[in-house]
Parts: sequence; structure tokens; C-alpha cells
Amino acid sequence: MNKRGSHVDVIISFVIFISFIIFAYALLQPTLTTQEGKTALANSLDTALVNNLSGGNFTIISFAARQSTLKGCLQLSSFLNNANINKSTLILRNSTGAIFPVYNSSGDLYVDVSSNQQSNYFFDIYYSSNFNVIPSGTLSGCNVLLQGSSPNNYVIGQISPTSQYIFDFNIFKLINSYNNSYISLRNWFNLSGADNFGFNFTYQNQTIIGTTSKIPPFTNAYAQSYPVLYVTGNKSIQSGLLTIRIW
Repeated sequence: MNKRGSHVDVIISFVIFISFIIFAYALLQPTLTTQEGKTALANSLDTALVNNLSGGNFTIISFAARQSTLKGCLQLSSFLNNANINKSTLILRNSTGAIFPVYNSSGDLYVDVSSNQQSNYFFDIYYSSNFNVIPSGTLSGCNVLLQGSSPNNYVIGQISPTSQYIFDFNIFKLINSYNNSYISLRNWFNLSGADNFGFNFTYQNQTIIGTTSKIPPFTNAYAQSYPVLYVTGNKSIQSGLLTIRIW
């Protein structure tokens, strides 16, 4: 048996294998580097887009109200001050998502619950500068509720300020800016002249809107999707998907 020949064959095979690995890495390394760079760029652009689409602070204030005698309206005494609301730009909804008419008078909140009359209520207030100011006025014959835990009172629970809820009307504004002044928008997001981007937004009902710019042929493109929460035109909060394309 020619052991020397066998050893030489093994060494040659090993050298060929290592050479193949080095060649493959050299071939793929620029692609891997580019992929990492585009992933980081997409993550950075996602943060910038969400900040742009949120359009300001958004706060959710949860509270419970209890009335001993069923009536068609609630008067929440000094609610705006107690909840630290300095401007009555808010929406009031219950746990099922129903919106209730609400009025403000000297910091007292009057809630028309005639459409859903019950003894215990659990509400969320959506508070944002993007909402309209609620009407001034009062309602007659209401249960007057003070802040506190006893019957015929209301209790303010969690107050959650956040800027991560985007407003769907801002998506249309951004698409319009993209179509009319893309270079300025790209510069505003601090992208270099060598980087281009586009985006789509998928609503909870699977409707898709977005930019329509075409990616040049033979261009290496990268796409990444990010789940988001958004406020609709009727003031409900839903889940959507923001897809960013980089090339």
C-alpha cells in the first residue's frame, strides 16, 4: 500500500477545500457587508418614519366610573385637572371601542352614556394635540362623580404617554411629500445620495398604500417590515405593517 500517496491525496484535498472556503467568503463578503449596512439603514429609517408619522405626543388615560342610580349622563368633577389634561383635545371610548359624546365645563367632564347605560363603566381617554377640542357645555340630570374609590366616584388608573402611535392621515402626507419632493425628503432623513428608499403601509384590513417609485433593473434591493400601531380616522387603534425598501 502506498501510504505516502494516500497522505498526499488527503493534504491536496484539504488544501482544495480550504481554498474553496476562502474563495466563497471573498465572493460573498461584500454582499454580506452590504446586507448588514442596509439592515441598519432600514432600522434607522423605521425609527425616523415612525417619529414623523406620530405627529406629536399621544396619551391613553384609563379610568373606571361607578354610579349607584342609572342615569343617562355622568359628570366627572374636576376630571381634567385630576388627569393632568391641560387641553381638552380628547376622545372618550369604552372597553368595546364605542365612542361617547363628551363636553367640558370648567374642568368637569360631562359624558353622555344614554346609548349604553349601566352602573359601572371602564373608559379610555385618547389625548392628543391632533384631535379636535371637545365642545364646551354641560348635560342636565347627571350623576355627579368625585374622584375616589367609594360608590358614585371615578378612579383614574394607568396614564400611558407614548409617541409610538402613528396617525393614518400622516401617512398620506408623507406619501405626498415623497412624490413631490423626494430629494428634499431623502436629505431630511439624512440619507446619502447613493441610498434610495420607498415604503408601503398595510392597514389591519390588509389595504396597502405607499410610494410607487420603481427600483432600477439589476439593482440590489432590501426590504424589511415593522409592526406598528396606528390611530384611524374614526379614532380607533389598530395594528398595521410598515414596509421599508432600501436600494
